[in-house]
Amino acid sequence: MIEYKVLNKEEISKVKEIDRSDVAPGIYKVLDGNLIIENNQFIHPGFNEENFERVVRELTTDVEMGGVFIGAFSKDRLVGISGFQSELIGNEKNMLNFGPLWIDKYHRRMGIAKKLVNLSIEKAKDFGVNKFYISATPSSNTISFYLSQGCRLIETPDERLFKKEPDDIHLELVFK
Repeated sequence: MIEYKVLNKEEISKVKEIDRSDVAPGIYKVLDGNLIIENNQFIHPGFNEENFERVVRELTTDVEMGGVFIGAFSKDRLVGISGFQSELIGNEKNMLNFGPLWIDKYHRRMGIAKKLVNLSIEKAKDFGVNKFYISATPSSNTISFYLSQGCRLIETPDERLFKKEPDDIHLELVFK
């Protein structure tokens, strides 16, 4: 059974328990304002220790600044995480930056990601917004999931986030 809870800053380091490695059959790109998929295999080897240390620092800072991150636990092991930063972003400052959304490779396709997205949406409503900005890895697995959740290509990417991740697919998720 999977249990979900908002993580405190001391629990953020448990993100190291997630194996986020991935192999996908395709890579999404944006061409002339449209999403296209290329049949190039996408391989993410997962994080090394240096990556984990950086991620833990960044997420801990985000929590200290009011960000909300939700963990999915199988027994005491963190098998999924999602959440958002508290800073309003976008050209109209009307959305929150969603992410990460990581599910352990041995716990995928069990509904955990969908549940984490929905729990994050409920928490985001407390911030008075109805949109997430999502800068997503271009893996066909990742983008296909986000599209299935109602995400769409954002017309005008956030300059700062686009500069940080120019190869990502920049999406928005409007919720009610």
